[in-house]
Amino acid sequence: MRPRLDLKHLDCGGGLSLSALTRGDLPAIAEMLRDPDVAAWYGEDHDAALAEIAGHIDDAIVSPFLVSLEGVPHGYLQAYHANSEPFWQSFGVPEQTYGLDMFLGAARGLGLGRRMCRAMIDYLFSLPDVRRVQIDPDHENPRAIAAYRGAGFREVGRFPGYYPCETMVYMAKDRV
Repeated sequence: MRPRLDLKHLDCGGGLSLSALTRGDLPAIAEMLRDPDVAAWYGEDHDAALAEIAGHIDDAIVSPFLVSLEGVPHGYLQAYHANSEPFWQSFGVPEQTYGLDMFLGAARGLGLGRRMCRAMIDYLFSLPDVRRVQIDPDHENPRAIAAYRGAGFREVGRFPGYYPCETMVYMAKDRV
């Protein structure tokens, strides 16, 4: 099992940054989870989603980040060692694979998702043992799929998601 990332801050350029999530950031995350576009993918049970994200603050594998533009919170990104999770082990992902999950609040359509993906991918590939970065948007989320393609991910396949009736698009970017 690979431990969480030792990353406190990542400058994505143009005033966009990722900072290690703290308990003090949770009210901003809670507000974003109430956004209808975020809730469509993270569920209507905002308290449960917030509790799951809060649990990642002290997690041994998941590294959670607050996404800010010019110091104003606009989203969430988490990176995790994918092969540490039984779900991903069942798909046989390569040992040196990191996964990403993310959302943006109201600041959509500005290219922030693509930019924060690219910055995290570049950071992960700066680590010598990372060979693949993956992401798994819902097949009915074309905005996310387009952003991830723009960040360099390619569609590898589709698979049943974590929940019944869910189909995920498995997208990956391999180290060149």
